[in-house]
Amino acid sequence: MIAELYIYGGTIYTMEEDFPTVEAVAISGDRIIYAGSHTPDSKYIGPSTRILHLEGKSMYPGFVESHVHIPGNAYNVLYNLDLSAAGTVDEILEAVRHFIEANPDKKEYFGRGFNGSLFPGEEKSLGPKKERLDEICRDKPIALSDFGGHIRWLNSEAFRKYGITADTEVEGGVIETDPRTGQLWGTIKEEARFLVPDPSFTHEEKKKAFLFMQSLLNKFGYTTIMGLRASASPDPLPMYPVIADLEKKGKLTMNIAGSREIKVGYDTDSQIKDLLKQKETYDSNLLNIHIAKFFVDGTVEAATAYLLSPYEPAAKQNPGYTGEVLWDRGALTYAMKEAMRHGLDIHVHAIGDGAVRFAVDALEEAQAVSQADPRNTITHLQLVSEKDKKRMADARIIGCVNPYWQYKDKNLYDTVELPFLGKDRAESEYPLASLLKAGMILTTAADHPITPEPNPFYAIQAGVTRNFNNPHDIKKYGMTDINDPAGLLGKEERVSVHEMLKTLTINGAYALRMEDQIGSIRPGKYADLIITEQDLYKQDPLCLCENRVLKVIFHGRELPL
Repeated sequence: MIAELYIYGGTIYTMEEDFPTVEAVAISGDRIIYAGSHTPDSKYIGPSTRILHLEGKSMYPGFVESHVHIPGNAYNVLYNLDLSAAGTVDEILEAVRHFIEANPDKKEYFGRGFNGSLFPGEEKSLGPKKERLDEICRDKPIALSDFGGHIRWLNSEAFRKYGITADTEVEGGVIETDPRTGQLWGTIKEEARFLVPDPSFTHEEKKKAFLFMQSLLNKFGYTTIMGLRASASPDPLPMYPVIADLEKKGKLTMNIAGSREIKVGYDTDSQIKDLLKQKETYDSNLLNIHIAKFFVDGTVEAATAYLLSPYEPAAKQNPGYTGEVLWDRGALTYAMKEAMRHGLDIHVHAIGDGAVRFAVDALEEAQAVSQADPRNTITHLQLVSEKDKKRMADARIIGCVNPYWQYKDKNLYDTVELPFLGKDRAESEYPLASLLKAGMILTTAADHPITPEPNPFYAIQAGVTRNFNNPHDIKKYGMTDINDPAGLLGKEERVSVHEMLKTLTINGAYALRMEDQIGSIRPGKYADLIITEQDLYKQDPLCLCENRVLKVIFHGRELPL
């Protein structure tokens, strides 16, 4: 067969164990038809074959982003308020003030990205006070999500409009109150966030937002994603009609594994039925909806992660406080069993070691009766007991880790993680190598927009060095050695470049049940390929973050970057 595209002239890493590198790849249509040695008279080269010479560069399978919220941060960048660049309390408040002054016709103000750890005193754990926003605007509602998406900061008018009082109760939710007066503090957390619905957008606005996110991810080499919803909208799957529209018009440039959150406090059976209906309606060549998402706990910065042992007093003054587990155990196990009985895979948010154990307990029981080939995932895994690492491996539970966070981030470690968790737990957070040693299959995710810049080379560098992973911090803190103590977090948890690349390629494909289609360079698979400026296997670990993607080929066609 004559190839339409023939690539050679560099190092081609296949991520296949039996032939880790090849000299040439031939492509016909959207598939790889050859991967092997290069000869000038190759039978795959014909008069119409386009030749791509790598000029000594390296090529890899397209990257898999195993947990991204659709449409990323696009709604805030394009239509609302993006606070992700604000590095101080004053910068946050000034950005809010400027946005409101620049948009006087809006009836409500929404945004995302503030870092609660920047606020002083009790605000660090309870969240920022409503009075800070009241001073900026009293007559219109303001609702701002933190960077992690688990905290919403409201002004008094927002509390009033949505009928939220200090006595409001929400299953799985927290409404913070002043510990002295009992009055509303200013933040709502976890399931209470949904008391304030997100703004609605038109189909065209959603399409613009999706294309904004897709362009960003393609630029970083992602050709496959596991997509989650990114809003508190009453519509649980606001992007599937948009994705279907874009695919029909040939503008969808990613494989997408679709999902739906199964929410606590709502009828489980009807939610699973809705997910199956969406699958029947929208499944296509590029979109496969087959994942049920569950939240078991919150986050450490919100003091809602569920721990095996109590938080330090800096997080919560009440003795014995271990955080919030969002589900009843029996209800969670039932929901997981039902999801798997209908052929769905499970994806669980678990931050604290208590939440991880809770999720493993439920998954072990559910898998025992519901699924022969489990591809269920627990994501984040900030704290994990040694016992549960082995249990997860034995249960074939996949770990979706976030290497972007696996160093001592100066905006979080000293201000939140260390005082909230204590030294021993803070020093052991975000395990990586030990999960592999236990026998787990790992995938990588930025959890965008929680990580505003989902640069996979930042993830690779953090996994390899467990230290500052981006040029800005490396320069700011003068890091010249990967053992620099300023950002070093558990160097025993370092892994190799190869293991990190597996998490971004073949492992990600396996977790999404796409290992026969993507994740490695092998004849018969989709021609999803990326070419990088530097060879990742040969780079200085300190410079991995400086690499960049030069070309992306998706299903055999080169994408504009």
